[in-house]
Amino acid sequence: MPRKAATARKPRAKKPVRADVIASTVRPVDESPYYGNNAKVMDLMRRYSGDVKVASGAKASAVAATPIRVYHHAQGAKSAWAGKRVDLYNRNRLKSGSVGHYAQKAADFAGDMEEITDPDHPLVSLLTDFNAVRDDGYTGVENMALGLVLGGNGYWLKSWDTNIDGRRATGYPTELWVLEPQYTRAIPDPQRFIGSYIYGRGLEIEQTYDADEVIHFKLPNPLDPYYGMGDLQACLIHADVSFDLAQFWKATLDNACQPGLVISGEGVTAKTIEEMREAMDRRYRGVKKAAINAIFSGDIKVEKWALDKTDFSNLAGSAEIRGMIARSFGMPVEYLEMRAGGLSDGKGVAEMQFQKRGVLPLCRRIENRINARLLPDFREALGDVTLFVAFDDCVDEDRAALVAEDRVDEELTLAAKQTEKEIRQLMDSGARLDEAEEIVLPEYILLKPEPKGKTPEEKRLEREYQAIYGTPRAVSRKLISR
Repeated sequence: MPRKAATARKPRAKKPVRADVIASTVRPVDESPYYGNNAKVMDLMRRYSGDVKVASGAKASAVAATPIRVYHHAQGAKSAWAGKRVDLYNRNRLKSGSVGHYAQKAADFAGDMEEITDPDHPLVSLLTDFNAVRDDGYTGVENMALGLVLGGNGYWLKSWDTNIDGRRATGYPTELWVLEPQYTRAIPDPQRFIGSYIYGRGLEIEQTYDADEVIHFKLPNPLDPYYGMGDLQACLIHADVSFDLAQFWKATLDNACQPGLVISGEGVTAKTIEEMREAMDRRYRGVKKAAINAIFSGDIKVEKWALDKTDFSNLAGSAEIRGMIARSFGMPVEYLEMRAGGLSDGKGVAEMQFQKRGVLPLCRRIENRINARLLPDFREALGDVTLFVAFDDCVDEDRAALVAEDRVDEELTLAAKQTEKEIRQLMDSGARLDEAEEIVLPEYILLKPEPKGKTPEEKRLEREYQAIYGTPRAVSRKLISR
């Protein structure tokens, strides 16, 4: 069994709970085990088609495709778990606003930050493979995120290994299970706000779980204190119009309900109309007779009459409807059109905007909830209060350039330290400062500066940068180690 990491400091005491606020929120009628409208949530899930499916699926899969990593701070002694040092780019990112506030605060702890990569670490193992039956790490995040964007709610059930007597064998959960939101109900409690959750696809097989066993992810909802409001609910009318129009055109095609011709004339009797209808059916009805020309004689008038999609342009408005759906899911309409049409996003501009406006905020919300509701079990059981999780950077913009710049800065810092160290060693041996610098500095300065302008090396670097990124950039002359 791996030894526990040393404890850096004691966890802070929990903030006091305002019982009066909770009691004033939970009404007696809310405490019913049938509180919540699962039928309404199921209706939302049934709209998982067309542009809604493309938009929600893209958002959920983008979140799931962003790796979530486990970090902690080294406590001086060697860690019991295999890991790697966090590079400068990720250290700066974790301390900035690109991650959730839980991860940002944890990253500010004193000490060297490490990413735990050991597959045997309980938390790394759990986030990699939720359970052995249904959910792995990717599908567990994707299915929960899909429930969030469609219905505003997502749930993970924590499960512990137990001893023969039924008590928990470990202080941390060993499995996570996704609870579908259309089958899950929160049971309000006047003391705890939410006391339990009921899950089941039918009343005869429902199970009740204590609120401490469930991680409830939800989006903001000004109309309900217990449930979130998803992206789909913000564009529900537009989604319904799109869905109903698709059903209308399908029914039109299935039932051939559009009239093709209007035949009119003076003195046409009911008998004449019936005879004409029978003659038309015999000669022209059916797929194999679709191209046969119709010939009429007599004092009659024939006009073509068929509904066209242009008649519904103000409703079908594919641009207006698709635009509202795209905005509700936090993506540019160009990206939704690209995904719906199976096209590629040339320079990735639309995808980058989607990552910033849609994926990044959702990653932060999920990350915060994991750190608040799952990590305390592991911090206490493993004795490591610096443990936290954070998503990788999900925005591609300038990521490669930033990583390269941070790597250069890190190398320059190391070169400067090495230079100072060698100069001090020579001075300790009796050399004067100018003599030591004359010996050491040429080993770290590639080229002397030109009297006016930049060095050839600086000009070369600038040309390479402009060829890659298209914008001029001044490259300052610094010490660069060979």
